[in-house]
Amino acid sequence: MHQENAHISEHELLQLLIAGNPLAKKLLYERYAAPLYGIMLQIVGDPVKANDLIIKLFSYCFQNASAYSTSGYHNLFTWLFKKAREYAVESSLPITSNHNDTSLVKRSNSSFQVFADTLAADEQLVFRLSFFNGLSRAAIGRLLAKDEEEINLLLKQAMVAFRKFLH
Repeated sequence: MHQENAHISEHELLQLLIAGNPLAKKLLYERYAAPLYGIMLQIVGDPVKANDLIIKLFSYCFQNASAYSTSGYHNLFTWLFKKAREYAVESSLPITSNHNDTSLVKRSNSSFQVFADTLAADEQLVFRLSFFNGLSRAAIGRLLAKDEEEINLLLKQAMVAFRKFLH
């Protein structure tokens, strides 16, 4: 990639991606693959699976770059991050229809999985629905028939436990 292409704006990059420019595809990958791979690896806990998912993510983005325009996101990285998280979650976290069931995910060696397993049942369920499934606090409240204040408290307790877990 030429030096002048490294400083191309996201808007220009997006227009080139929509046009199918191969250099734009390369630049997008060079800019964002490492951090997106990192979040996928944290969620799935398996480097081979994370590699497969990063390929799937960029293939999707190259073919559907115009979808960003209607996504409501203010920058390309945020949109890519959301899609990366969706792919990682979909690949490893099947949702059950029983909302009281705390086995919302397959077990893996991911540090987030290990941490989630240390939480009390209510905290664990709310943490998983929020972090792994990307649900808002209001949506979790509706899903679990709890008020948003209770969901906030459970998430706060989970985040305090997470900070302790990291140390």
